[in-house]
Amino acid sequence: MSDPISSLRVYDGSRPQASASDPTSVKDLSQNFLHMLTMQLRNQDPMAPMDNAAMTAQLAQLNMVDGINRLNTSMTGMMSQMKTAAMISMSGAVGRMALAPGDSFEFSSQPVRLAAQLPAAVGELELSILDADGAEQRHIALGAHEIGTVEQIWDGKDAAGQMLPAGTYTTVWSAKTAEGRSVFPEGHTPVRVAALNTTHADLEDGRQIGIEQILKWLQA
Repeated sequence: MSDPISSLRVYDGSRPQASASDPTSVKDLSQNFLHMLTMQLRNQDPMAPMDNAAMTAQLAQLNMVDGINRLNTSMTGMMSQMKTAAMISMSGAVGRMALAPGDSFEFSSQPVRLAAQLPAAVGELELSILDADGAEQRHIALGAHEIGTVEQIWDGKDAAGQMLPAGTYTTVWSAKTAEGRSVFPEGHTPVRVAALNTTHADLEDGRQIGIEQILKWLQA
């Protein structure tokens, strides 16, 4: 007579993780343990019973591993769905204007939103707007500001109140801290976004920046 225990499939820890159809999957191993537990109960010596508690504990551990695997599968599916939803959401931002790190921008007769990131509170903040030749066309004193983001809309006019022609212009931000130390905050200028993915944005001017570097999306 054949031994029913010897016919059971045995788990090999050196093998790769089992697939759904693998005979050493957690499901099959659980069934094996149940079979082994039943056979032990049926064939044990009443005078020296086997330790069924140990096998029950091992079965519980297998079930726990199975539950963790199921949870990992569910989380992977959720992350995939969230990534897809994020991509769909971002697809509507392609072609829009955004405030991105930089000091140059294109002016075409419409007011321009500019911004700076202050690393510390300042007592005097100033913004200079230069033309393509580097000549200052407008100087704006913005006074004291706390740490954080400062936005300023430039109307496109020079110091004399005359509208400047369309073209490329450059911003220069400068400030003094309460201790009198000069600082030059990072500027942000409007630029069109050409492409997006989950980690970075390709800008119309050829630059590539991280999504987190976009300070603000501007109205279409």
